[in-house]
Amino acid sequence: MPTVVDADPAVAREGAAWFVAFYLTTMGALYRQSLVRRGFAKEVDAVLAANTPRFTGAVPEAAEHLLEELTVFGTPVQARARLQRWHAAGADLPILLLRPQQTPEQIAFTLEAFRPMLAA
Repeated sequence: MPTVVDADPAVAREGAAWFVAFYLTTMGALYRQSLVRRGFAKEVDAVLAANTPRFTGAVPEAAEHLLEELTVFGTPVQARARLQRWHAAGADLPILLLRPQQTPEQIAFTLEAFRPMLAA
């Protein structure tokens, strides 16, 4: 699951939006078609429109639901709560995908955010 954790929730949302926009606009039709079949046609269209004629990494408010459905993001507390929802839905081995080109400090911050869940 694409995962972005930051002390600033707006920065985390921006990173999660980049993931969703990237997959929907640059990875061919597979992801778009899969989401359309699952009832997200309006949201997919909104993301495509927000990233045309060039990629901006934007997910507009009309497609906000995609961020909740497809990513784990937010402050450490928010990100843990979002990951917990995946566990509650039956995901017993979620794999977190981190943003590319992060500093070692950013990676450590993200991983540290989930440490309390390891003890549970």
